[in-house]
Amino acid sequence: MAGRPPRFAVATFKRVFETTPTRDVLTLEELTAGLMRFILKPKLERQVARDVMRIEEAWAAIESGERLGGRRWSILRRAEKRGGREEARRAYERLLQKARGRAKTDLRIWSPTLYREGGRRESDDVVHLSCLVLDYDSGVPIEEASAQWTEWYHVVHTTWSHRPEHPKFRLVLPLAKPVLAEDWRPFWWWGAERAGMRNDPALKSPASNYALPAIRGREQPRQAFVRRAPLLDPLREGLVKRVADPPPDLPPPGPSHWRGDDPDEKFVDHPREPFVAAEPLFVSDEPDESDFDLFGDGEANAREEREGGEPDPWADEFDDLF
Repeated sequence: MAGRPPRFAVATFKRVFETTPTRDVLTLEELTAGLMRFILKPKLERQVARDVMRIEEAWAAIESGERLGGRRWSILRRAEKRGGREEARRAYERLLQKARGRAKTDLRIWSPTLYREGGRRESDDVVHLSCLVLDYDSGVPIEEASAQWTEWYHVVHTTWSHRPEHPKFRLVLPLAKPVLAEDWRPFWWWGAERAGMRNDPALKSPASNYALPAIRGREQPRQAFVRRAPLLDPLREGLVKRVADPPPDLPPPGPSHWRGDDPDEKFVDHPREPFVAAEPLFVSDEPDESDFDLFGDGEANAREEREGGEPDPWADEFDDLF
């Protein structure tokens, strides 16, 4: 590919409720490596397991008529007084859902966006988007989903609640040219329809965020690969009538997940050797089996409960983080 290689604007946030983006501009190598780098979170898993155990103990006490005391038991007991055992069961299920969903408040998040300088995490402050990100949590096989996108370069990684018997993963297509925020809606719908709506069908706003790859421990089942092919060019494919300017040259904001040098992060990096984006990424060579780097095996972890409710399709929510 002639000229300067494409660069990709991203924003990262230390925690879910952080509103000030850390802006960065990545090479394809850095972007790909970061999407195949799983943050280890064993402490978080232990905290969740401990909370779930205490909720189970409180529920067992309610069922047996025992007075246990404590915050969880008190919540269940008040619910029982209001509406009997069924109301208490609903409160118990809500407590479990909240406990198992606490990862949403602790996982680091990112978005494929260029924010205006001084902007906050909201769609009005997004200038352009550098990647199309598709969430798959319906259980569709990973290889089947990837096969729909073989003509374009993409990265796939499993997410926090992935299980081998019910895959949950993210498919990321870096764009040869960024899409302006105001043109994002029809472009995202094209991606969802091309995926057969087997991805998460909730419309993603320009400021939507996604959890960085993370696992409970080294033994957790996980998978990631990169498919080598030309980058998706929205203008060439006739999906937009204009494209955004390339991102500005920004100095690295300091140690980061993307470059693997964050001292606060423990991670499992796959492949172990630094990823190198070779020339075939930018030409029309047919991909073959050597274009996949697959990894991960082991026993399934407990199922992550999803939160209910009807989402506002254009709200900058946290529901699709993991």
